[in-house]
Amino acid sequence: MISRKEVAEHNSDKSCWLVIDNLVYDVTSWIKSHPGGPEIILGRAGTDSSDAFLVWHSERVRENMLKRFVIGKCEEVPSSELRKDFLALNKKFESEGWYTYDSFRAGRALVLIMLLLVASVSCVLAGSCAIVRVLGGSFFLAAFWQQMAFMGHDTGHGVSISSKKWNQWLCLLVGPFTTGVSTAWWKCNHNVHHAMCNSTTHDPDIQHLPVFAISTSFFKGLYSNYYKRSMPLDRFARFMVSHQYFFFCPVMMLARFNLIALGWIHVLTNKSIRNRAYEVVSMLGFFVGFFLLISQLHSAWEMAAFFWLSMTMPGILHFQITLSHFAMPTFEGPTFDASGGEDWVRHQASTTLDIECNTVGRVFHGGLECQLEHHLFPRLPRHRLHDAIPLVQQMLKQHKVLRHTSTFFGALGVTLRRLREVSKQVPPGEGTKTLTNSFLWRLMSANG
Repeated sequence: MISRKEVAEHNSDKSCWLVIDNLVYDVTSWIKSHPGGPEIILGRAGTDSSDAFLVWHSERVRENMLKRFVIGKCEEVPSSELRKDFLALNKKFESEGWYTYDSFRAGRALVLIMLLLVASVSCVLAGSCAIVRVLGGSFFLAAFWQQMAFMGHDTGHGVSISSKKWNQWLCLLVGPFTTGVSTAWWKCNHNVHHAMCNSTTHDPDIQHLPVFAISTSFFKGLYSNYYKRSMPLDRFARFMVSHQYFFFCPVMMLARFNLIALGWIHVLTNKSIRNRAYEVVSMLGFFVGFFLLISQLHSAWEMAAFFWLSMTMPGILHFQITLSHFAMPTFEGPTFDASGGEDWVRHQASTTLDIECNTVGRVFHGGLECQLEHHLFPRLPRHRLHDAIPLVQQMLKQHKVLRHTSTFFGALGVTLRRLREVSKQVPPGEGTKTLTNSFLWRLMSANG
């Protein structure tokens, strides 16, 4: 019998153990081969990862691939009634085919999204005036990138087509080749975000110092388990975080530049990346196509305006992504349960916000307004997430777990208030200046 305390000591790439349904697995040799990236395994190393493993893997994988890594048993932790109902709901989805891929639907969606690209190219090549060429062309291109990002999300999760081989090629098409964002980077980043959602030490999707801090925990100089570096609150970080509620919207409009840069850094520096050459060629192909399109415009100012607008308008996607988590509670460590156990449902319900919207809004959000349902069951195709809401809601209500919801603008308001609350608690540093004690602020506010 292996104690959970002993399991917790094996939490590195030298010796990596996991607990899954009270069995202990030594997955050290599998870290670099993991299709979802090594980061998610290392992030969960030494913990009970039963549900985190369950929601990502089919029954075939669970039954056939895990056996070779078993090294023993640990003391049994009885499942809560909530977990039993969660497992029953997951079993229902599997038995009734909810996880079945709809390749025809994916193909139809891809064709419709490509029409946005055709519209953009048509505006640029056949537009009779600068307004059509620049505004029309950049708008349709931005819409194309936003909707293609949802397709990239599906292929990254492997929920678009059943063939793994063809899914890899589709990943390259809808990811780096058409949007410029590395699929390899996205998989590592996004999988860790799912497994350790809103962990200040592990979730890269909330680790935005020196620009943003959604929790005062970041003021302690936390170490990022994902980026493998400390996150100091230096002078620049103090300034930015002190005014983050002002900078939030402008920075979100520039976030696309950051995603592309992070993708290149990951592809060129990560030693365990798969298909590196294909990723590089695909991302280069994106830039060739993008700048070839820009070169068809009639003047330098049209080119500059088209580039700027097309790169910043997709920033609306980053509002959609951040609003579901920035205003929610955070925690430190790899697991929401401080004891090192697993409480998957309460974890995701506490750190995730659903966006309420109508049918048009669901197209705009790509189905991912159902963030809680997606986080609980990431293998559910996007078109099934809305259908899952009543079942998830019933399960949560029965166990008195709150499902957080808000409108888009309501969530934006809550997020800005959270950013402002945190900004007020920034510890003073030597030489730190804040906007609210500056002459410019007093003049704008007409204080006195």
